[in-house]
Amino acid sequence: MSTPDFDLNMLRSQVREWLRENVPEDLQFPQRDADLTKDQRDWVIGLRQKMGVKGWLAPGWPVYFGGANLPPAAAAIVQEELRSYRLPRFPLHPTWLTAVRVWGTEEQKGLWLARTLRGGITVAHNIGENRGTADIATRSSVAALDGENYVLNGEEWYIPSQYPPDYIFLLVETRSGGPRRRLNLSTMVVDVRSDGVTTRERGTLMNTTETNYILEDVVVPLNQRIGAEGYGGLVAQTMVDVQSGGLGVGPDQQNEIEGRERDFWAPN
Repeated sequence: MSTPDFDLNMLRSQVREWLRENVPEDLQFPQRDADLTKDQRDWVIGLRQKMGVKGWLAPGWPVYFGGANLPPAAAAIVQEELRSYRLPRFPLHPTWLTAVRVWGTEEQKGLWLARTLRGGITVAHNIGENRGTADIATRSSVAALDGENYVLNGEEWYIPSQYPPDYIFLLVETRSGGPRRRLNLSTMVVDVRSDGVTTRERGTLMNTTETNYILEDVVVPLNQRIGAEGYGGLVAQTMVDVQSGGLGVGPDQQNEIEGRERDFWAPN
């Protein structure tokens, strides 16, 4: 269904006015992706929360996940107007968002997608093609199932984030010693404030900071595993596809996922 030009023009005017009111003209930031000061980080996170209330962080996504449910032409206007301002990246990570949407349960989507896209939390990860294709099969962290929780031990290297994350999304080994290591991997969300999580930071030549997370007997609830146990390699492949410019899923799977979401979140 097409969107009338009048509506698009009105939306563009509304977005421009909102940005003028909320982004000072003299605002200065360092080069893209470089480290920010605490005041700069706090300001960007505040703007992110304001945009999240309007659904503009992901304007084309459904309202029940924190978007604005705008048609493609309208969503493009919001993104175009935002790009006209020299702002740091918002800490959203489309790879993480797509992985949850493809592999998470509807309850997990309602928790993690909505909180991220409404600007409430920052999630960082180190899963992607920039670590090399062997990365998926060579994880150092191991999570042992203990009742309704996993107990996680290991070290996760070089997780980049301009903003201190609230959570990290990890690919870990969950079936240590199995015959095929790619089938022993799972993905899970870890609260960085959990007991047993410590950090070690290092600067890079690009004026950014990468953080190592040392994990010692960290308790992770079972419901924070995204996807079935042993499906971590498939979740990671979805993220690599998105990072490479793909959608993470084919058209048929996308239609199936969106149909399940509508049935759950917006039944007739």
